[in-house]
Amino acid sequence: MGFGTFKLTGAECTKSVELALETGYRLIDTAQVYANQEDVGKALKKVSRNSLFITSKIWITEFAPEKVS
Repeated sequence: MGFGTFKLTGAECTKSVELALETGYRLIDTAQVYANQEDVGKALKKVSRNSLFITSKIWITEFAPEKVS
């Protein structure tokens, strides 16, 4: 089971992801079009990356090595 972040932004997004992680979620779903990847990242810094599975989607027009960070 994963935690989706669609329509979550800012501090609400970060706090929601933190609470999801505290609850036991280990799959977090985000996307470039959600414009919340930085907010999700703030919450993810607080746990070991080895224990997480992150799904992030990018728009096809951005699918080039020089555009993906």
